[in-house]
Amino acid sequence: MSSVDTLEQFEDLFRKARTLAQQGNQEQAIEVYLQARGLDASHAELNHFIGDSFLNLNRLDEAIAAYEASLQHNPTANWTYYNLAVALFRNKQYKKSTRH
Repeated sequence: MSSVDTLEQFEDLFRKARTLAQQGNQEQAIEVYLQARGLDASHAELNHFIGDSFLNLNRLDEAIAAYEASLQHNPTANWTYYNLAVALFRNKQYKKSTRH
């Protein structure tokens, strides 16, 4: 598969997952997001949206891990820091949540 084909496949999966998430189908969105992440694990926005879907399902450990992965690739993403702090707070990691 060429890099162009891989990029197109990634973009198609990313769009599909976003649509599923916006429709409230978080579990299905996560499945598709993870397929996309298999093509580009360093995509910060993708990891942020994976975190959002996990957060919406109250799967806090997974949300935290996704937000942290996102921040590794884009350490200036304010919304990701905010959502990470929310996930940490909900997970009763109060001290960690105040650092974000």
